[in-house]
Amino acid sequence: MGFPRFTYGMHELTGGFDVVVVLIGLFSLPEVFKMLEDPLGTMAETGKVGSMKLKLKDITSNIGNAIRSTVLGIIIGIIPAAGPDIAAFLAYNEARKSSDHPEEFGNGSAEGIIAAESGNNGVTGGSLIPLLTLGIPGSAPAALFLGAMIIHGVRPGPTLFTQHADTVYT
Repeated sequence: MGFPRFTYGMHELTGGFDVVVVLIGLFSLPEVFKMLEDPLGTMAETGKVGSMKLKLKDITSNIGNAIRSTVLGIIIGIIPAAGPDIAAFLAYNEARKSSDHPEEFGNGSAEGIIAAESGNNGVTGGSLIPLLTLGIPGSAPAALFLGAMIIHGVRPGPTLFTQHADTVYT
């Protein structure tokens, strides 16, 4: 006969820890410890905080760069386990190759920043394609999304849009 261990008298812990709750806690703990160690931050004390905003000129002149990097990120996201790091590096490299000023890359060039972030963000949408069609998560957010779908009784895969059409389309 089995006996529940490490439940500390709580019936809720009999089934173990919920994966989504554990992942959210693990992702947030380093930031919490960092904030406890230095509540105001060294940048706020020295007053050397610069502007994090892009200029309108940088945004309008890099629309093609952003679109190219986003499409590259989506394609990389479709490949299971490729991840946002690979997409960011490839998008940055392609932006440097096609730039009129490649010598500015590595020094905070707006072209490089826009390319890397667009490629990085494109992966999330692309990783949903193998998740919804094959049931294979392509990234960490897709794995969390898979866990949430399974908790709600929706099994991703080839029959997702036929068996659970009412849930998916809602």
